[in-house]
Amino acid sequence: MERITLKPQKNVPTVFLGRSKGEVQRLAKTFSKFLDGYTASAYECFSNDNYPWCFITYSFVNDVSNFRILSWGPQFATQGSVPNIQPDGTGTLWVRVSGDEELGAAQVYFGGKPAASTVVGLGNISATIPATILDTPGTVDVSVKQAFAGRIFPVGTFAVDAQTYDLRVLNWGPQSTSGGEVPNLQPDGGAGVWIQVSDERDIGDVQVLFDGYPAKSTAVSSGLIAASVPAGSFREPGKKPVSIRQVITGKLFAVGSFVVEK
Repeated sequence: MERITLKPQKNVPTVFLGRSKGEVQRLAKTFSKFLDGYTASAYECFSNDNYPWCFITYSFVNDVSNFRILSWGPQFATQGSVPNIQPDGTGTLWVRVSGDEELGAAQVYFGGKPAASTVVGLGNISATIPATILDTPGTVDVSVKQAFAGRIFPVGTFAVDAQTYDLRVLNWGPQSTSGGEVPNLQPDGGAGVWIQVSDERDIGDVQVLFDGYPAKSTAVSSGLIAASVPAGSFREPGKKPVSIRQVITGKLFAVGSFVVEK
């Protein structure tokens, strides 16, 4: 028994079924005139009640020889921002193309992962920019993948720049102690250092450095950064620089000098 499709339709797979690979290949060759623009996308043999069957699936491959990426955007964003924002709050990337009528169904990929939504229109492809990409500084490759043939067309590199900050220290303390004494003693045995800042919401994750070494812990709340500094930091007299380090960029913000008196 043989089952064939004599009139393939665009973007609709055609299946040749027979009792062996050679049989279905001969069928495909016989009806090759109906397969212009198709390519074999799957081959499999199986047994049903000890009766062997084989099939080859032919999928239509659109001619994309004229397909070109003409322009695209946005090509960069600032960390935490949403470029080309839409009514639903998401950002949208657009790709202007030529020959889009030959591309068929397509999907935009960011760093090898498909966008949540891709829309193909006349000369234009648009896709939702993943929020996770906008939250992290760095670059990610953008591409368009043809759905049926799986062909991939590179678009370019989307960049997310780290935010720039002008963090102002309004006040901080304690600012001194006697040698060997732990000021503002905390339950963990460290010294509690507090820093009042202009706007903690803009800086993201931070770490307090005391004499160049990271604090045991750093916490950020409304307008306040608190840190627990190891007790051993107060054994030797002298001036100990205090600063705030932005984790993502490594940028340092000077706070002041803590004095350990003799």
